Amino acid sequence: MNRLSILGTLLSLASSCAATQKSELKANHTINLDRRLYQGETVPFIPHQGSGPFSNYLAMNLPFDGVPSISHQIKQDTGDQLKDRGEAHITVLTPPEYKAIEGFLKRHGGSDPDSTLIARINEIALESNIQSTRFNINCVGRAQKSISGRLEATYFLVVDAPALFELRKSIFNLVVEEFPDRASDKGFFEELREGFDPKSFHPHITIGFTKRDLHLSDGAVKDQSSCLYSVR
Repeated sequence: MNRLSILGTLLSLASSCAATQKSELKANHTINLDRRLYQGETVPFIPHQGSGPFSNYLAMNLPFDGVPSISHQIKQDTGDQLKDRGEAHITVLTPPEYKAIEGFLKRHGGSDPDSTLIARINEIALESNIQSTRFNINCVGRAQKSISGRLEATYFLVVDAPALFELRKSIFNLVVEEFPDRASDKGFFEELREGFDPKSFHPHITIGFTKRDLHLSDGAVKDQSSCLYSVR
């Protein structure tokens, strides 16, 4: 092997090691949490309802005071300049899921969803004391997507919240109760599950994003597979 070949091999190995080291440092980096994020009971429940296509959804409101310190740590490590909405929450029922429930009720003759559905969902949430829901934060996740030729990112806290899964089941059962004669007909409700499956849920708290928030429709799956940093 001549000297040029040896030099090329060494440079290649050095480059490979540097890339591996950077990845390992990232994996070992830990973000310090602000414990105020856990205190949902200190802020009021906010109902989200209206006539717009994305107006109706359900969320657990959280203290935004717990977000800036986390965002700052991410900025320091990645260099990403993050935008936020000035609020924090865990979405429990998304606008598309609400539309799926609404459409199912309309197609199959359920009670008038235009006037009562979101109010009934909010009532279930309040009865379950949504603002006092206990949850654990597992990690800081990141999702990325190329937008207009630039790699954009959104950062979020991946959450474990069994009680919110139960709340989603209660919402599903609300629809089932509209059709008592079909309650045992699992096939009847498969149509609903295509748009709202209570088990298909990735609870998270958005911290910030470089351009806009990325959603499941962008290919962003906000679960353990997205973890970038551990937390403490």
